[in-house]
Amino acid sequence: MSYSPGYQIKQLQEICDNGIITNFSFSKNLYGTYTFKLSLTNQKIDGELTGIDFTKYKLNIVYKKSIEPYIYVTEPILVKRKHMHSDDRLCLYHKKEFKWSDKESIALKLIPWTIIWIYFYEMWLKTGIWYGDEYKH
Repeated sequence: MSYSPGYQIKQLQEICDNGIITNFSFSKNLYGTYTFKLSLTNQKIDGELTGIDFTKYKLNIVYKKSIEPYIYVTEPILVKRKHMHSDDRLCLYHKKEFKWSDKESIALKLIPWTIIWIYFYEMWLKTGIWYGDEYKH
């Protein structure tokens, strides 16, 4: 099944309704590129609260059906960089291991990966160790 931008929006609204994200809004420009804005709520990982304040994280997702979504943390400003592209978008996966297509769900795949990325980032700030997989950039 191919996910249209409208279906991506519907799924993002559903996870907002389920309390995973808040403050969800979107806009579309003349070129068909969508910008989704949202905030995270506090999350459990493996059923446990992490002690990390996910609510301070606000995201912008730039999406056009034919290209992979770009996910940016807009708040807080990330002064230390790890697993980020040169344009400040998050590096959530290695292109050799995962290929974005319109058969993928932003809400069901990339939002959970973003939550995990934030967890790893916060742990890296505390311990100096990145607990996820690492690839050379």
